[in-house]
Amino acid sequence: MKSMLKLKKFSRICGIIRVRLRMGKVREKVEKKRVQLLKNSQEALERVKAMPDYDGSAAYRDSVVNFLSINYMVLKVDYARITEMEASAEQSFENMEAYLQAMDVAGEKMQ
Repeated sequence: MKSMLKLKKFSRICGIIRVRLRMGKVREKVEKKRVQLLKNSQEALERVKAMPDYDGSAAYRDSVVNFLSINYMVLKVDYARITEMEASAEQSFENMEAYLQAMDVAGEKMQ
């Protein structure tokens, strides 16, 4: 019976490790893409700002600049917040894992 419990515990821990490794790799890829998008957005914003008026009117250029500025800020600020929330969720996951391990230890001592 004890060996069966240990096997279940080991199996659960292996599953948790696999999930965390996948989450870390995905988070890394997403962050690299976000950084590249920030760079590309900044470059596009600078190019559009340097463009001359269109048919004597700066309204079109200025509206594109506003649009690109909003997109840049969303990528920079909002997605950075999401990344922080993911880290917080992972910490909560670690706390839950510690709780489950403590419950397992207490259960083993009760037997």
